[in-house]
Amino acid sequence: MVQFDWSTGEILKALDKHGLAENTLVIFSSDNGPVYDDGYKDGTTVLTSTKEVDRGHDGSGPYRGGKYQIYEGGTRVPLIVRWPGKVKPGTSKALVNQIDFVASFAALLDIKLKPNEAIDSRNIMPALLGKDNIGLPYTIEEARGQALRRGKWKFVLGKNKKSEALYDLETDIGEKNNVAKGNKEIATKMKKRLKI
Repeated sequence: MVQFDWSTGEILKALDKHGLAENTLVIFSSDNGPVYDDGYKDGTTVLTSTKEVDRGHDGSGPYRGGKYQIYEGGTRVPLIVRWPGKVKPGTSKALVNQIDFVASFAALLDIKLKPNEAIDSRNIMPALLGKDNIGLPYTIEEARGQALRRGKWKFVLGKNKKSEALYDLETDIGEKNNVAKGNKEIATKMKKRLKI
């Protein structure tokens, strides 16, 4: 992490030094979900996200799960956008997905995509530029299972009705309280949307 932080600073300093920052959109993100002992000799005692914590360290912080899991700890990724003069510093709750970078960059660069190119990609450039605080109307998450994110809601499709879950991520970022029973209409609509 220390090296990544230093490297990032050096890249941004170089852009500033050479007068390129104003014309350069910089996006920092990562792969999804932390994982313990995924083929690396890292000293962990937990095998590939079978437990939340390894000797007091929780790689996903307040989020539930890790890599290969359908919960936020396994699907949520950090995303930082920098473009001086175009993007104001701040935070956003806009729902975005990395798969949408292709359509977004094509729109930014005025490149017409062919009908068979990036068919799953949507233009989220307004959200990346801080002009849209909502972003996508929904996004589908896949790991060991499927889930649908829509606004503050997340519906997890289970192997059977008992294992299905609905979470209010605004009040329960750790996905601890399944609120499907009290929000049957929302759960039903989201399940239907996910199965389309």
